[in-house]
Amino acid sequence: TDTLYILDVLLACKIRPGGRKRKAMEVPLPAETGQKSEMVVIPVELKCVTAFSAVRVYVPKDIRTLENRTSVGKAIREVTKRFPDGVPLLDPVEDLKIKDKSFLKLVRRIESLESRLKSHKMTKTPDLDVQYDLYEKWLALDKKIKSKSVEISDCMEDAKLKSTLKGMTRVLRRLGHATADNVVALKGRVACEISSCDELVVAEIILSNMLNDLSAEQVVALLSCLIFRERTDDHVKLKEELNKPLRQMRE
Repeated sequence: TDTLYILDVLLACKIRPGGRKRKAMEVPLPAETGQKSEMVVIPVELKCVTAFSAVRVYVPKDIRTLENRTSVGKAIREVTKRFPDGVPLLDPVEDLKIKDKSFLKLVRRIESLESRLKSHKMTKTPDLDVQYDLYEKWLALDKKIKSKSVEISDCMEDAKLKSTLKGMTRVLRRLGHATADNVVALKGRVACEISSCDELVVAEIILSNMLNDLSAEQVVALLSCLIFRERTDDHVKLKEELNKPLRQMRE
């Protein structure tokens, strides 16, 4: 599992109506620009932080008191006034002195993507938020469609497999390998013990007593037909003592 990092962040939140105290489970709401606010310490996940400021303000050791939190809020507002174009961000290379090549490559990649994103025509669309929400909904629907398509494909495969199994079961019942209740019969048990060739044919040969009147040499020659798979155009003329059991097996 991924490690979860939590930061305690001092945020400007809306003042409670009537100045009442905040309840234990009450969720603080962020204050809008220019709106009266109060500074509240809120735990947030590290992934919610998009950037770090290069400007550092003094923070009292104890910010549990309203007075200390308010003083930090005033300092932050003063910083934003001094930098109307935006507070300078902490540079990982210049400020933190990170020289790792792979990290530098990643930073350049991020800068390139951010530049392309800012120059994209969609960023100038007045209803960008609406369009973005619609695109997210489309992605969710597309993902659901693909998931359902996979489920449909699996169901079709299952249907084909069930149809194939039903056909195989009918054949086994007709050949006597299974009973009408789909219970494995004696012939089916014999076929289950054979794994080196066509088990259905061998089971038929054994239980039809075809091998009873044959010599050991004839049995070996006959059963070798089920093992040897190589094709040949040569026509071999068999002796009658071998040709007769071969005809019976073909029948």
